[in-house]
Amino acid sequence: MMLPQGIWQRRIQQELKSLQGYPRVKVQNVRENLDSVEFDMVIKGAAIIDQKGTLGYEHTLHVILSRNYPYQMPLVEWKTPIWHPNVSLTGGVCIGALKTHNWNDKHDVKEVAVAIVNFLVSPDATDPFNRYAADWYKENPGALLRAKKEDQRIENELMNAEIPKEDKPRIKIQGTTKPVEAHTPKPSDKPKITIKK
Repeated sequence: MMLPQGIWQRRIQQELKSLQGYPRVKVQNVRENLDSVEFDMVIKGAAIIDQKGTLGYEHTLHVILSRNYPYQMPLVEWKTPIWHPNVSLTGGVCIGALKTHNWNDKHDVKEVAVAIVNFLVSPDATDPFNRYAADWYKENPGALLRAKKEDQRIENELMNAEIPKEDKPRIKIQGTTKPVEAHTPKPSDKPKITIKK
């Protein structure tokens, strides 16, 4: 089953645009072919990357959306080092949203990204893709706790980060020739009130 070509392309464009609005994900190297769209998804978050418990903070995944997408789930391959029960030693990713029996055309790429961000520090060791990592996580619960704390710190930083000037919304005011930069009041912008006796 396939969507018509134009609808398929528009859907993917909208999904990638939506994904760019998620502060923990950056989309890079988008390549459109006749039968697929491929891109790299860089995820910010703390995760254990080796058997020593070393933490990594940026993770690159390669995503392929076939011409049968959204009826067929995306192919996701982990490219950077990671030591995780739900990522195989060859980079295969196994999460609920990417299991064939769970996938349907209502899912989208952003849901996959959110699921991956969430599983960085919440592995599912009951049905591991990497049994060695699952056993290691059980034997080293302190390493996972440290990763969770670091990941929460990253989440807080990203949510509290000031929007860079070039990303601030610009508003076009009728009758002007230049867009006007939107202004968000700061506490110091409050009017001063003086009371006279």
